[in-house]
Amino acid sequence: MKTNLQKLFESRLFTMILSLVIAVVAWLIVVTTISTETDGVIRDVPVNYDYNSSAYTTLGLDIVSQPGDTVDIRVYGQRRAINNMEKEDILVYPNYSLINGPGEYDLPLLVRPVDGSWDSQQVSILNEKDLPTVHVVFDTVVTKTFAVTADTSNVQIAEGYIFDRALCTPTEVTLRGPAGEIDKVDKVMAPLYLEGEWDRSVNQTATLVAVDENGEELDLKYVTFSSEVAEVTLSVLQRKELPLKVEFTNVPSGYDVSQLEERMSLSVDSMWVAGDSRRLESLSELTVGYFDVTTFALGRDYTIPIQMPDGIRAQENVNSITLSFDNAGLSEKTVTVSDIRTANVPDNYTIRVNTRRISNVTLIGPEEDLAGLTSASVIAQVNAEDFQVANGEVTVPVRIQVPGAPNVLAVGSYTADCEISTKN
Repeated sequence: MKTNLQKLFESRLFTMILSLVIAVVAWLIVVTTISTETDGVIRDVPVNYDYNSSAYTTLGLDIVSQPGDTVDIRVYGQRRAINNMEKEDILVYPNYSLINGPGEYDLPLLVRPVDGSWDSQQVSILNEKDLPTVHVVFDTVVTKTFAVTADTSNVQIAEGYIFDRALCTPTEVTLRGPAGEIDKVDKVMAPLYLEGEWDRSVNQTATLVAVDENGEELDLKYVTFSSEVAEVTLSVLQRKELPLKVEFTNVPSGYDVSQLEERMSLSVDSMWVAGDSRRLESLSELTVGYFDVTTFALGRDYTIPIQMPDGIRAQENVNSITLSFDNAGLSEKTVTVSDIRTANVPDNYTIRVNTRRISNVTLIGPEEDLAGLTSASVIAQVNAEDFQVANGEVTVPVRIQVPGAPNVLAVGSYTADCEISTKN
């Protein structure tokens, strides 16, 4: 016979009511003994130095030094919110409200959500007051461009050679940093360090340094360079003393120019020069100027500007030399030339000389050679190679020649009137 309790449990209504009561009790136990909130640590959250930067930029300041810090943030709140939180959801930034001018500051850190990524009512920061401070340097930031200068004080050049120049690439560099540091910079140098003695050109990479007006290297903590290094090309040249030479131009056909060369003297016989060693080794003398022999006159000296050949540099402060001649035994004579001829006329042109004679032609030579000369001994030549041939009446230069008298020089410049026409 079933008991009343057994009958009660067999009642469907009773079991439903009992299950509901057990569920409510279980829920009450969970609610009262197990919390829905928790804490956690979000690691390696970076410090954002750009957030709220207007707090110092409005003072005309900029950050010149900042640590690249990350911090761990302890959070507390709803379990679901904590479990879904990432470091990208948290903004950590310095408290710039303490900035009042240039200087170094140890700033506390502040924490806030990124764009409402979490509700501050559901999540709280546990260690905001315990976060470390960050050391930040503020100053007025300026930029200034300096030429890059090679420092060759530590380079030894071999005997017989000289340092020519050093070319730096880049030729200039821009420095950016605190005005107080930039103002100390006088030059930017590219120091070279080469072992031994050098007799050739060399390329080297140099680390740039800033120096003050006394040449002392500066320790710039907060200055950045647009380029940290420069490529330096060091040019080294050989020195050599060479005899000087002046060459003669416009030498008349048939004249023995050695007559003048033997009588010539220079105020400076030789000069120290510098150049590429291979070029200098091929030179036994140095042509530094030219003399037009048709300008020669007895008793006169000539100033010749020095013209250095390409790749050769003078090592003496001499810009010109004086050219003199020994006139002993030389005399002068003037004649009138009526024998006027043409030469090198193009096949399709005719040149008719209208000038019948050229007066006062000056001849210079040994007295004994001049004594036997007459006007008939001298010819004037209209050489078509000396001018542009074109139809019309023109005045053209004339060459004076003394055939059979190699020691006699015709000097001066002369012209003749000619009529040029095309052959039919």
